[in-house]
Amino acid sequence: MLNNIFEGLIYIFAVYGAVTIIFNFINFVIRYRSVENKGVKLVLIVKNQEKTIEGIIRNIYSKDTTGRMMCSERVTVLDMNSADQTLEILKKLEQDYEHLDVLTENERDKIFEGFVQDEPVSSKDNKLKTV
Repeated sequence: MLNNIFEGLIYIFAVYGAVTIIFNFINFVIRYRSVENKGVKLVLIVKNQEKTIEGIIRNIYSKDTTGRMMCSERVTVLDMNSADQTLEILKKLEQDYEHLDVLTENERDKIFEGFVQDEPVSSKDNKLKTV
């Protein structure tokens, strides 16, 4: 009888493991598809946020927020002439995270680089165009 219980448990764990592997593989394929949506860009505009900015950036990357929201993992942070240490903190974080772009107020036009004009924003409504 103990042998049957043991075999049943082994069978349950094997099925659970197989389902978990399949589920993780499907998530991996969906998440790392090669198509990049150039019409979506995550931009944070900050000013005088030295106490919170590091936590915000680390939280975005630790929870893979960008990977779940869109294909591109790039995050652009625009510092609007902070009087505190926000920009210095962002520059240090930029070295830690290769997908983090830090811009100053003078560079704010770079936010719009990479957007293709006259492409539909939505496949459902071809009347909407990017600017």
